[in-house]
Amino acid sequence: MNETYAELTAFLGTEKAGVRKNNVLPQILTVCSFIFHEKLVRMARLLILACSNRKRTDTTALPAIERYDGVNFQVLKKLQREQKFPNDLDVLILSAKHGLIRPNTPIECYDQKMTRARATELATPVSKSLDRLLQRKKYSDIFINLGKIYLAALAQSHELPKHKPLYASGGIGSKMKQMKEWVLKYE
Repeated sequence: MNETYAELTAFLGTEKAGVRKNNVLPQILTVCSFIFHEKLVRMARLLILACSNRKRTDTTALPAIERYDGVNFQVLKKLQREQKFPNDLDVLILSAKHGLIRPNTPIECYDQKMTRARATELATPVSKSLDRLLQRKKYSDIFINLGKIYLAALAQSHELPKHKPLYASGGIGSKMKQMKEWVLKYE
């Protein structure tokens, strides 16, 4: 703090102006620290969404964000194209075939539906993977855009309830709208 104080006083030239004597500089530092924390070092947010039935059919592996072509992925890709995709946002995709993956994970084209049996089968590895991530990285907000069957794959997570995530509700259009509004919340 003393080094920052000295640098700021030198930069502002306020030491001679008596700012320190009037205790204004500590208030300036507090405001600057708050702005820096809120704008530049904002805690990451996490979006968890389901894979989509609609996929690109390219024969080579593609990053998951490119492979999936459902409405939620179209929204995210549009935000990326328009350079509106927030820097503080991490995305995880819950795939019926691959479990919990990142958007840049290369995947082949596949056709596997999430069933209750498959969600139960994925529950342990998916929940453990999510818990490891949530223990390693702190998130200010978590938004989950999954259907009921997909949610069962997260049921064994011990860390997720501690974060009090927001869950999309309603039909696909309503969930997509809620997701987009949440993604753009701080922009």
